[in-house]
Amino acid sequence: MTRAALEAMRIAGVGPDEPVLAAGFSLGGMVAAQLAEVAPDNGFRVTHVVTAGSSVGRDRIDPGIRVLSIEHILDSVPRIDGRENP
Repeated sequence: MTRAALEAMRIAGVGPDEPVLAAGFSLGGMVAAQLAEVAPDNGFRVTHVVTAGSSVGRDRIDPGIRVLSIEHILDSVPRIDGRENP
């Protein structure tokens, strides 16, 4: 799914200097976080990530990227990786 998101950005004509906000819910949020990790190696600049109900605690997102992870205390999905979200 991350490769598909990168390809969609290429097709849409997103330039290397354009700031990108990646956002998603549940699995989509996990893809957004992965996109932030691989974007620089693929010619894109993700500046912000917004997730909701996603497990992103183990992702290695650059500290310069602003991240907002929205969670509900009763939702088990954000905790499935065994770490707190950033």
